[in-house]
Amino acid sequence: MKNLIFCLIATLSLTGCWIGRHSTLNSHSNTSSTIARVDLNKANFKVVGYAKGSAQCTYILWYGGMKRDALLENARADMFKDANLVGESRVILNENIDIRHGYGFFKRTVLVTVSGYVYEFKE
Repeated sequence: MKNLIFCLIATLSLTGCWIGRHSTLNSHSNTSSTIARVDLNKANFKVVGYAKGSAQCTYILWYGGMKRDALLENARADMFKDANLVGESRVILNENIDIRHGYGFFKRTVLVTVSGYVYEFKE
């Protein structure tokens, strides 16, 4: 019986993420600080792509890594880099935030993924 319990504990402690949790936050608005007015009755925009960025952090015994806001900002910066917004009249809308938690024996891993659709304005 002792050998069985030892093998079970050894297996659980040596595996990566044996328990996980997942959550999704949806934001159906433009989260930048500038406000743009769009008239949806005019066909002056089109969807040109899908942008995605992610950031990951590992905590050992609840220490280390970044806070949630820093992870979110790093993932969002990676998404903006993927969207290629510079020099174009583009905006990212329908932003989705996906947060995955993975738990090991003494560690926790958090992966934040931010994605959204890229719209381009013609006028």
